[in-house]
Amino acid sequence: MKKMRKLFAVLAAGVLALCSLSVSAFAETITIVGVDGEINTEPVYALGKDLSLYPKGDADLDGEVTAYDACVILWNTACFICGFPDVLTEDQIQVANVDVESNSRDKLTNRVSLLSVSEARDVLVYVTLHSAGFDDITMEDVVTNNY
Repeated sequence: MKKMRKLFAVLAAGVLALCSLSVSAFAETITIVGVDGEINTEPVYALGKDLSLYPKGDADLDGEVTAYDACVILWNTACFICGFPDVLTEDQIQVANVDVESNSRDKLTNRVSLLSVSEARDVLVYVTLHSAGFDDITMEDVVTNNY
């Protein structure tokens, strides 16, 4: 029960932080109107569409892992928990997914979330360590608690 309260506290803090941001600031997107009139949005790829060029955890695909990426991951996780569609594209989710083992399944809708609060935590730990001058720490070190 304590873990659930902690989880909801972290999610609530993340949602509050995100509410202070502009919704349009999640990731720069290009709006594409198809021939059939369907509107699609696609993120702007700072480093090109080769996803291997992006560091793990870079949810907004700007080429850097920042605290903002953790906010975007939390927002996507909150949407999943509430039953809303993902706010990130498949490419963004693939790059943001730093810990494949932490995937969760929603029991009500049987949807699988590739992102969770643990991804946001790992991104924040990574950013904090790099800000403190530990530049030799990798995202893999953070995910495996090898730092």
